[in-house]
Formats: sequence, C-alpha cells, structure tokens
Amino acid sequence: MNEKIELLPIEEELRKDSQGIYLGKAKQRLEDCSNECVSILRRGVDPSKFETGTILRNAFDASSKVLETAWRSFHAVSDAKSW
Repeated sequence: MNEKIELLPIEEELRKDSQGIYLGKAKQRLEDCSNECVSILRRGVDPSKFETGTILRNAFDASSKVLETAWRSFHAVSDAKSW
C-alpha cells in the first residue's frame, strides 16, 4: 500500500525541476495575473467586481506560495533560498 499517487501534472513538473526554473516561470505567471488584478482594481470597478478581483488577486498570491512550498518539499530546500 505504499503506491505513490501523483494528483496533477504540475506535481511531476515541480519534482523534476531541481534548478527551480519551472517554479520561477510559474510564479512569474501568477505574479503577472495578480498584478493585472491590481491594475484593474485601481482603475475602479463596481463593488461586486472589486470583491471578486480582490479574491482572485489573493488566490494568485496564495497559489504562488503553495507552489514554492511544494517545490521546497520535493527538493528539501530550506527557507533561506527563495525563488
């Protein structure tokens, strides 16, 4: 019962990414999306769209942290090294 189950293709990519290149690109895409949300929110939107935009921005930021945490767990990297 020690069968290893991978849930997502991104998990495999992060496992293979010993240099952090894939991680860096993925985090950059998420940061770009987060920044786009901020830009849209700063231009002014109605309250319901503002709430949705804020939720999305927070989700992009949290996703970036989750990716880094997963990558670190696969490569036994301490918090001293950040991408």
